[in-house]
Amino acid sequence: MSHAAKQNEHLRKIVEAQPQSVMALNFLAYVLADHTAQIDEALQFAQKAKELAPNDLNVEDTLGWVYFKKGMYGMAVQHLQAAVNRDGENVTQGTALRRYHLAMAYEKNGEQEKAAKTLSAAMKLDPNLPEAQIATRMLGELK
Repeated sequence: MSHAAKQNEHLRKIVEAQPQSVMALNFLAYVLADHTAQIDEALQFAQKAKELAPNDLNVEDTLGWVYFKKGMYGMAVQHLQAAVNRDGENVTQGTALRRYHLAMAYEKNGEQEKAAKTLSAAMKLDPNLPEAQIATRMLGELK
């Protein structure tokens, strides 16, 4: 069993034991969206986390990222933009990641100017995240 599969199984057990755990639901949704093809299931977990914690910006980001992975770019932008807006001036560990997610969603949604500005802001915060290369490559390919 791969590391991702073990992690997935472990997270599922936590969610079964604690179905109201926003952190477990959110993390499972993110792992499923980012590392598996189980996007519909990821969406269910992300929506449940959003119901339990409607103002949590990490949950908002995950929900947006699940919509991105599902190819629903308009919905992705809506949630990712809300997460980035909640960041405000508070730069946290996830701030750059949320901006990379938003830049990619803008690009796929046909909003190239916003995508470029958001990517630039993310690069200033943390150019070393794996998402930096992914977003830069995506924006470069679509020009």
